[in-house]
Amino acid sequence: MLKKLNSDEIPKIIEVQNSHLGKDEPIEGIFFDTRKIARGSGGLFVALNGNSDGHLYIPDAYAKGVRSFILESEIDQYSVEYSDANLYQVDHSVEALQNLAKNNRSGFKGEHIIGITGSNGKTIVKEWLWTILVSKWNVYKSPKSYNSQIGVPISMLGLDQQVDLGIFEAGISRPAEMEKLASVIQPDIGIFTNIGPAHDEGFESTESKVSEKLKLFKDSDTVIYRGDQSYSGQLTKELSGKNLITWGKSEDQTYKVDFKQKNGSNTIEIQGVGDFEFGLNDQGSLENITHAMITSLTLGLSPDSIRESLKEISPVELRLDIKKGISGCKIINDAYNLDLNGFRSGLDSLMNQSKAQSRTLILTDFPGKLKEEDYAEIVRIINKAELKKFIGIGRELEKRKPDIKAGSTFFISDLDGFKKEIGFEHFKDETILITGARKFKLEKLVPFLEERIHGTKMEIDLDGIGHNLEVFRRMSSSKRTMVMVKGSGYGAGMVELAEFLERSRVDYLGVAYVDEGVELRKAGVGLPIMVLNPTLESFELMMEKNLEPEIFSWDGLEMIKILQHQIGKGFGIHLNIDTGMHRLGFDPGDVERLAEYVRENHLEVKSVFSHLSSSDDLDQKEFSKTQIEIFIRGSKIFKEISGQDPLLHICNTTGIINFPNAHLDMVRLGIGLYGIDPSSQINNRLEPCVALKTEISQTKRLQKGEPVGYGQKGRIPQDGFIATLPIGYADGFPRSLGNGKANVFIHGKPYPVIGNVCMDMIMVYLGEENYPSGSPVEIFGREISLEEFSSWQNTIPYEVLTQVGPRVKRIYLSSH
Repeated sequence: MLKKLNSDEIPKIIEVQNSHLGKDEPIEGIFFDTRKIARGSGGLFVALNGNSDGHLYIPDAYAKGVRSFILESEIDQYSVEYSDANLYQVDHSVEALQNLAKNNRSGFKGEHIIGITGSNGKTIVKEWLWTILVSKWNVYKSPKSYNSQIGVPISMLGLDQQVDLGIFEAGISRPAEMEKLASVIQPDIGIFTNIGPAHDEGFESTESKVSEKLKLFKDSDTVIYRGDQSYSGQLTKELSGKNLITWGKSEDQTYKVDFKQKNGSNTIEIQGVGDFEFGLNDQGSLENITHAMITSLTLGLSPDSIRESLKEISPVELRLDIKKGISGCKIINDAYNLDLNGFRSGLDSLMNQSKAQSRTLILTDFPGKLKEEDYAEIVRIINKAELKKFIGIGRELEKRKPDIKAGSTFFISDLDGFKKEIGFEHFKDETILITGARKFKLEKLVPFLEERIHGTKMEIDLDGIGHNLEVFRRMSSSKRTMVMVKGSGYGAGMVELAEFLERSRVDYLGVAYVDEGVELRKAGVGLPIMVLNPTLESFELMMEKNLEPEIFSWDGLEMIKILQHQIGKGFGIHLNIDTGMHRLGFDPGDVERLAEYVRENHLEVKSVFSHLSSSDDLDQKEFSKTQIEIFIRGSKIFKEISGQDPLLHICNTTGIINFPNAHLDMVRLGIGLYGIDPSSQINNRLEPCVALKTEISQTKRLQKGEPVGYGQKGRIPQDGFIATLPIGYADGFPRSLGNGKANVFIHGKPYPVIGNVCMDMIMVYLGEENYPSGSPVEIFGREISLEEFSSWQNTIPYEVLTQVGPRVKRIYLSSH
């Protein structure tokens, strides 16, 4: 909870270059993302210049009630329009944010602040340590993987000064970063997870990287790390004078630790303390949980308490997943570790995702020892969220029944009660956030509400899409971006993608047909939408739904003129000039006549555009340049004769990359949004963000030579196992990839398809490996890139994505 501040105190905390003071008022929250500001919140908005320019969102923050702003721009341009606001101009808004965080840290009254750094495992150690410690203490942890120059101060601003313990992680990618994070966190206990190759390019050597990371512990009393690593000597030397708690397999460690298998389960043996059963067996998980256990022992937690908490440990899910539910519902699954910070983050997602639907919250009691004022804050947050329905699971929430004002409220003491008392008929056309403590096992509730579709799924990483969008925004000299969401968002789901893009403030959406635009309007998407291939009979519907047609023929122009006359109002259109694609469009020689027609009939032209046919092929660069020259020359003539100044655009994804001088007024982004660069110029800057996954339905052991599949086309090469997977050519796995022409990945290993691909299933040969039913399988994603999967079919990623069938459920992953 933020340390109380008034707006007149801000200049005492940050270095202000200039200011405009409206009226003094309390600061109830500090924001940098307007999507997370509830209307009427008040508070302080910090305009950060990161992936996008935070100054662009000042009007939105002001409209939601914010009256205090930290910005880098000259304040004169804002002081007149926002005369009642407090404006603080600084040199660096990130430094100002960090100084605000230091001020909040200075009010901490609890026992310890724990800081975690290293190359890998920081977030997992933090989450698992929190799961263990909440059994005894009131613990605050930084959300998700907020460990950057911006993430750390944002995390610190959420610290309640009255909690017993705070846990923060810090990550760096270059020198001179850790001192800033150390000054914010100021940990008295440190955990060094490990050192690895991540961010090697930012440092001269491994030794220099270790030294930089250790600056987090400059003022720490105690540091915990694995002491039998190759770099441990450097840690011992540089941390001299501190209380060093080490663990490892050698006798000279503070805690001698062995990882063993006992009675069919994984056991962590800590000499002098005892044995601890642990459900995960990979080396990384064993090291991460040991860091958490040794820290817990250092803090005085009993071995029995740790053993009990280990039962709640499971793989850490760092992101929400969003999927279709029953009866037109949308499910936001955050059924993981629950704390106050994560609860706020989940509600932010509910507010963002429920534009055209009512909101439902399913929430359990919080773990650990929350104070009465904490639950009072939880109730306040619930009441402010404008929920239609609230379902509380647990006795602590049940006590607050009179205070919760959601329109329709149910209270159940446990998950079994939920299933008995609430049936399917209670949920229809609503967005449902499911969030709770591990012990309530809400992950078992998700299938109860989820749309019943088979086990194959396409995962769409919205964080990755946002990253790729910003890569292209930075590359573009244009101020506007249109994103194509035709073909059901290239197979990723048009409505969900459009909603995300609207929150990301793109300027235009592009669809192929009117039906697609109508679907977006029904979902509540308000962005301008260009329809690329409208039919003449659909123009009246487009007017009604505020959709803007591409006009490529004289018949289309004539229809627009007639409709405008009949309805008596203008209708925005987009004119397509054919500069060499020879698909649709007006001939460049008709531009003068076209401009005269527009002027004489008072038609409103939103944009004039063309298509580059070969922008991804640098061998045809001269042809693309000719297209661009024809378009610029024609659009200049159009503007002069028509008297209008429409937007001009010609660059698609590869046009943005290869023809920076042709960005003009707007660029059109398509496949690049998904991390694909057909010209292979910037693949290393983009993130893959679509994955197709399935699971094993059954395995069976066969003998060498036995046939598999239709036509007995597959033959077992050696005695071994096959696995049957619920995906076939009806789902987007083409028949051409049967009989060893493709691999799938199971637990990081490739296995070939054997036999013909069926409509609904494929079989893969496992050899001597045998996996249980339900084991996850990747078709393409991280292990097999979309480009490689496409090349096996002699096609392009566009076709692969759009061929993924409608019965494959789409799941959207997001940190927000």
